[in-house]
Amino acid sequence: MTTIKVAIADDNRELVQQIEKYFQNHAQIEIVATASNGELCLTMLKEHDIDVLMLDLIMPYMDGLAVLEHIRADEQYADLSVVMLTAFGQEEVMKNIVDLGATYLILKPFDFKQLETKIVRWARRNSDDASTVDTVSEEVSPADLHIANLLTEVGIPVHMRGYKYLHKAIAIVYENPSLLNGAVTTAIYPTIASMFGVS
Repeated sequence: MTTIKVAIADDNRELVQQIEKYFQNHAQIEIVATASNGELCLTMLKEHDIDVLMLDLIMPYMDGLAVLEHIRADEQYADLSVVMLTAFGQEEVMKNIVDLGATYLILKPFDFKQLETKIVRWARRNSDDASTVDTVSEEVSPADLHIANLLTEVGIPVHMRGYKYLHKAIAIVYENPSLLNGAVTTAIYPTIASMFGVS
């Protein structure tokens, strides 16, 4: 398979470095450029031949939605796959993302293996039949969006150590509220540990 050229537009430098490190020696995916804000992203797109753009929703100078609007208004980017990254998912914003034709929406924090799978799957489908590319709505469940919004509202930042564990624990309780009746340490903690391979 031809190398999939990926660019990242996100003002979280730590996250960008983690993604670059993860894909550093990848056989199929190459990170070819990065940008820390929306204006730099548009410049980056003009300077590099890119297959997939990972685009953060909230950035300085120009947010991800504005960048996506520019991309979809320009014929030269008709085949560009855009993976939107966001820490929250308000219904109105989600609708705008869908209407502007983003290929995927991935909720932060995300699993790098999941991201890798999505990029490779997109490339495979794009080469076979572009009409079968997944839509945004498949990627994030309403429960995940609700939990992310709740965590944001109470001031828990996405980059906080343990955020993904907390998010998943709430999701487990969301599915089975009875676990709160004395099963936090006997059921929820062991489940989280098993899911993430931690003690």
